[in-house]
Amino acid sequence: MLAIGMIGAGFMAQVAHLPAFARVASCRVTALADDRCDLLETVGNRFGIVERHEDFHALLASRSVDAVMVTMPRRCQSVIVREVIAHRIPVLSEKPLALTAAVAEDLAAAARANGTLAAALYQRRFDAGVRLFAERFHSLLESGELGTLMHLRMNNFCAAYSVPIPEHVRSSGPRAHRYPEDPDLPAGLPAELRRDYEYTANVAIHDINLLHMLFGGRGLTPLSFHVRRGGCQTMVVGVPGADACLSVGPADIGTWDQRLDAYFKTGCLSLVQDSTLAPQPRTLVIERSAKGEECFRPPVAQRISPFHGQASAFVDAVRGVPVAIATVEDAVRDLSLIEGLWRMAAVTG
Repeated sequence: MLAIGMIGAGFMAQVAHLPAFARVASCRVTALADDRCDLLETVGNRFGIVERHEDFHALLASRSVDAVMVTMPRRCQSVIVREVIAHRIPVLSEKPLALTAAVAEDLAAAARANGTLAAALYQRRFDAGVRLFAERFHSLLESGELGTLMHLRMNNFCAAYSVPIPEHVRSSGPRAHRYPEDPDLPAGLPAELRRDYEYTANVAIHDINLLHMLFGGRGLTPLSFHVRRGGCQTMVVGVPGADACLSVGPADIGTWDQRLDAYFKTGCLSLVQDSTLAPQPRTLVIERSAKGEECFRPPVAQRISPFHGQASAFVDAVRGVPVAIATVEDAVRDLSLIEGLWRMAAVTG
């Protein structure tokens, strides 16, 4: 039984990560660290976690866990991940793993140097519908059944989860500690754009990672980027043989609105994603051509929460099982592309 340590007892830990690891039969979360004492006690009791630490350093020093999951505020997350790597403990980090490519590369170098598994949390890779789309997409690319790939259109307007939020607790006070923070802006980007840049790194990074997944992590180039401050961001990325246009924005339309349409010469393959907190995602794959329209859904048994799939894959990876988990190197690629887009950004508003 693999022993997992959880650093961070906040919202995502409670509604996503702790329930996900609880569903993996081959592991158990045995230790929890959070400097907010009220959360530490309440969440520890709720999930039956006996070992509790107000300082995550004590959890690492105890050597009582086989692997660690980090879900902390974005600007200090990479600092904590670096310390986990220094202890040679396999680590899975919430996204973004870091806020700049330079910091991510520093983490990747540290993980390579001491042979530690450092994984980035891109749970969409483990959505059965996303995998079904990727299989069909690659099949169409290879067969030429719908002709050549012409364009990809993507949107992500998901300010609402669109499902009932699981029961959780909030802290009654501020954090006890001020954690060190790594740089949160690429060199040369003015401080007044920090909030908009962080939105790209936190939200659009899921879609950028999906593009890297579809194209094997290669061949993506930044072409153009328009940012409406505090609003919509629209980017064009070159992919092998075509372009991808991605629009993201904090619009709350009462539902989860995340979609990818791949246009081929004689047809279109679409991925309509469900809410990230849906317990049984209803992600849909639609293929359209002159022959008509066909819809594909994964079998019900495969429609597990992508967080569950991510947790299971991480446990397998720690055990040495070959799995297609996103590593810190993937995070470096994603952040490098985002920084390339920001270097050419036209900012208005």
